[in-house]
Amino acid sequence: DALKFAPNGDEYFLGFEQSEPTKLILGKSSGGSWQFETVPTQGVLSDEARYDFDRDSNPAVFYRVGNRFAGSLHLAQRVGGRWRTQELLESGEDAWDIDVDENKTIRLLLGSGNLVYVESAENGAWRYKMFENDSEIDSAKMLVDRDGHVYILWTRAYGAKLRLTTNVSGEWKTQKIEEAGSSAVAVTMAFDNVQRPVLYYNDVGGGYYYPFSRLTAAYPAADGSWSIAAIDGNDYFRTASVAIDSRGVQHLFYTFDSALMYMETSLPELIER
Repeated sequence: DALKFAPNGDEYFLGFEQSEPTKLILGKSSGGSWQFETVPTQGVLSDEARYDFDRDSNPAVFYRVGNRFAGSLHLAQRVGGRWRTQELLESGEDAWDIDVDENKTIRLLLGSGNLVYVESAENGAWRYKMFENDSEIDSAKMLVDRDGHVYILWTRAYGAKLRLTTNVSGEWKTQKIEEAGSSAVAVTMAFDNVQRPVLYYNDVGGGYYYPFSRLTAAYPAADGSWSIAAIDGNDYFRTASVAIDSRGVQHLFYTFDSALMYMETSLPELIER
């Protein structure tokens, strides 16, 4: 998973060690050097894992064992210097995202045929919300703002349009985001400098071989619409990681077939706090 900063300022990343069996590794940067630890896991790992931190900088790792046809979803949390693990669901659903807020509420995003939002309750139980879907999920990303509002960006496979599902007033709503191409894949999101979601995705089209492919952003407008802007696009874009700083500057890492790219660019309209 992407590089992240814990609340105490330590820098982390999550990755896999190609060993027998495969290990889930959490790296931490401290004093100019990296320290690594193995996250205790249950079963044979797939290649899906996401992580976040609580307010005390304790990591929580959401991962899948097995595959979509014979798998299970697990959660590993480090509390008081010790790891504890639990199996959440005996299912091969995709593990899309995890968020841990200041109240230590854990939110999970999972699903393959259906997209499922899961939230922890005070009594240790889990609350589920399923968003019906008639096709496989291509990719999904979740953000939660400081007020607990939930934003889920997702797209179905096979030429589907981009969707944004939100819960900002206790009610779930889903809207389609218009884009130029025939399909939107490889989605991600970031909050701008006033905590509004900016959407990023690969806008592809032209049939199976995708004659055009653009790294594209959708910026929220004051009237509730979206302003679409192509950022880059000459080859097939794979993945992206993005952050927006307090000045409204976008910091983007993204990949094409044979290159890792980094870009800094200002938002179309710099938003003052």
